[in-house]
Amino acid sequence: MERRGGAKGCNISTVMTRTLYSVALILMIVLLCYLVYEGIRVMRLVAISKTLVRTAQNFERTEGVVSVLVLGDSTAASVGSEPALSVPGRLSEALDASVENYATSGAKVRDVRGQLTQAKSEHFDFALIQIGANDVIQFSSLDEVGALLDETLALVGKRADKIIVLTAGKIGDAPLFPLFMRPIYNWRSANLRTQFMMAAEKHGGVYVDIFSRSSPFASDPKKYYAPDFLHLTGEGYGFWFTILRHQVEKKWQVSWINIKNTNR
Repeated sequence: MERRGGAKGCNISTVMTRTLYSVALILMIVLLCYLVYEGIRVMRLVAISKTLVRTAQNFERTEGVVSVLVLGDSTAASVGSEPALSVPGRLSEALDASVENYATSGAKVRDVRGQLTQAKSEHFDFALIQIGANDVIQFSSLDEVGALLDETLALVGKRADKIIVLTAGKIGDAPLFPLFMRPIYNWRSANLRTQFMMAAEKHGGVYVDIFSRSSPFASDPKKYYAPDFLHLTGEGYGFWFTILRHQVEKKWQVSWINIKNTNR
């Protein structure tokens, strides 16, 4: 009887071990399939993003009541939208402003100083700096990024009366990114926000705090995101501009010429 009981216990243990191995194997297969799916999905969206970058045009304007200098990355270069519906386009219309725009896709904070050297005018009423997303996505050292922005804003302040700094809120929320990367990018976005807020305040500028605002993007991604699900449509940039407008109004006495038209 003891031998039979021992054999039975051994058989149960063997069955349980085999079951655990089977479950682990199934989970590994599911995980592998998910990673392959995400890899293919992201590669397809990146290809779309490259097309959007190639066809984008910076918003620029030669005449205006006031002047705006634009520096930054693809979010300031109208990627995903018509130039007039980008943040620089909307700001130009609202202020009746001329615009020099040296933003380039892929730019990081370290590149803004080089963009500044291209500016033709010696003085601007406003400088709009849209930057930071690529530093988050490509894992730049955020401490170094903060220090670089501080140095850059000191230089920009010599050329512009008012400085507006904007970065892309909770970057990890963009549907382009796999689910497992989103919390990491949002954590980095939060840290970048802290660095940018301190630098903007130090130099008397405005930091456009998109991160802390409730966003409508998740409720209708196709309305607010461009086809690559990373950059924004005109509607998405319009949401950003609304936040910018309110925070600029709180900081400075600004005369908005065509503010109603920029809400579209």
